[in-house]
Amino acid sequence: IAVAGKTGTAEYCDDVARKANKCQFGAWPTHAWTLAYAPYDDPEIIVVAFAYNGGEGGTVAAPVVARVIQAYFELKSIDLAGQNAASGG
Repeated sequence: IAVAGKTGTAEYCDDVARKANKCQFGAWPTHAWTLAYAPYDDPEIIVVAFAYNGGEGGTVAAPVVARVIQAYFELKSIDLAGQNAASGG
């Protein structure tokens, strides 16, 4: 399944980071995020993952998004109608 997406890294300095003395100019802590949709040519699912203080999006958030999309299509492929008929439901 063709997937399209974008990873991102966002620097931040909030009260939590300030109290932990992490707000250093030029080396601020970062949030990680990734957005993806599939299938690329006719989307039916979009997934966004955001990890507070997660570092880089491609490292932290992208695997989460990939697994959610994979699970979606795995579950979609299950023949629920056939299972219901076989069980009398």
